[in-house]
Amino acid sequence: MIKNIKMKTIFKTYVFALIASTAGIVNAQQTSLFNTYALDPLQLNIAYSGAKCGVANLHYRTQWIGMQETPKVFQLNAHSAFGKSHGLGLRINSQNMGLLNQLGATVGYSHRFTLKDSTKLHVGIGLGWSQVTLQSQKSIVIDDDDVTLNNNVAQKANGFDSEFGVMYIGNKLMAGISALHLYNSNPQFSGTSSVKSLPQLNTQVSYVFFKNEKVELEPWLLNRITIKGDNVIEGMLKANFLKHYSAAIGYRANYGLLVTLGARISNINIGYSFDYGANKNAANLGTSHQVMLGFNFCKKAKSPEPEKVAEQPTVTPAPEEIKEVVKTESVVPEEIKQIPEIKEVPKTEPVVEVKPEPVVEIKPEAIKEEPKADMISPEQMRKAAIQQINPIARLIIFSINSNTISPENEVLIKQVAEVMKKSDAKFNLIGYASMEGPPEVNQLLSLRRAEAIRQMLIKNGIAASRLSIKSGGATSSVHEVSEKNRTFRVEE
Repeated sequence: MIKNIKMKTIFKTYVFALIASTAGIVNAQQTSLFNTYALDPLQLNIAYSGAKCGVANLHYRTQWIGMQETPKVFQLNAHSAFGKSHGLGLRINSQNMGLLNQLGATVGYSHRFTLKDSTKLHVGIGLGWSQVTLQSQKSIVIDDDDVTLNNNVAQKANGFDSEFGVMYIGNKLMAGISALHLYNSNPQFSGTSSVKSLPQLNTQVSYVFFKNEKVELEPWLLNRITIKGDNVIEGMLKANFLKHYSAAIGYRANYGLLVTLGARISNINIGYSFDYGANKNAANLGTSHQVMLGFNFCKKAKSPEPEKVAEQPTVTPAPEEIKEVVKTESVVPEEIKQIPEIKEVPKTEPVVEVKPEPVVEIKPEAIKEEPKADMISPEQMRKAAIQQINPIARLIIFSINSNTISPENEVLIKQVAEVMKKSDAKFNLIGYASMEGPPEVNQLLSLRRAEAIRQMLIKNGIAASRLSIKSGGATSSVHEVSEKNRTFRVEE
């Protein structure tokens, strides 16, 4: 009797697997409910391709721990930007569930439309291939008349798939909608196949509060509309710490709790997530775990930086000449206009030819004026110079994606050098970029612009030891006009 019950249980298990595969490969095509979409939005929408210059993330999810023959999913997501408006993406996934194994790949393309400096609209399309394998040779056959399970041969069914997506990516707001399985084949293990349009819609919106602060709050709202017409709604509150770490907690309707952790260490992206079926309909499912390991290729562009720094010794061969200039001009930066007035008094006095008394009167005035100059501290001299330099810096604008100094900018930088020569203060040059393009590229570009200004100042007689550089990154706060953010300032 016990043996009979066991055989019935086994039979039911594999009949369920067979029905799931033969009745419709569409169900196998449904996208797994990954929870790390806040760390890798390509999971939700193929239109996200090209949002960054180069990223690859590997995900592994094991579902409903404690139950037998539960799904285990591997997925590789990779995408990169090409040129000013193109992006390519790739998804490769493998899923095992009992006798079923599904392997698939999707190649995506996106086109980016620039709406404003910091906002873009991505439109993407993806084409995919999938293969579902029924490992009937591993089944325990009870019914000898079942030809499908009793042939001792692994059976395969191949099909194609397609998807479409639109995504709005701004400085703080990100929203999108994607249609998965927009037009796909529905192959059967019997060898027949049909073409259907059975889309699964993913709608997502997120917003970053306290942008660029030490702690950012980023709520996410997601809705999945499945083929059967059911809605899977979930909300998540994500907190970003110091731009490198994140933690999120959320809830999926009719299921349970979600928790996600993430970190970026140099070029490495890591993440972990688990969900727990707390709802009465999912309480017996237990927990599901997911890990993510990724690599960011954008930072490789930093390698040219040491080459520019190496040029510094060749530009400062004449320190003695620079020191002489500083000595002759080291009187007072702000009080330059007063010095000519002192020199003009002796010129007018000899014309009057009153030698004894005017000489006595002029000397005390000269003595009074010079202590006033000496009373100005080096810090006051530095701030006074910055007040003259930054208005000139506002006029120095770089071309898009460039750190080349134009002839017009070269004339303005010479004026900056003349102001700097009037003191021996040190200055920190901050380069900036507009919000257009990936943040990692703009971060590096702004640093190169600061270095270009530094090199030009050195050529105009400013000692290299007096100049340091800093990256201000992409910003829209330096100037209200986008292109005028491609500039530099002296840090106050």
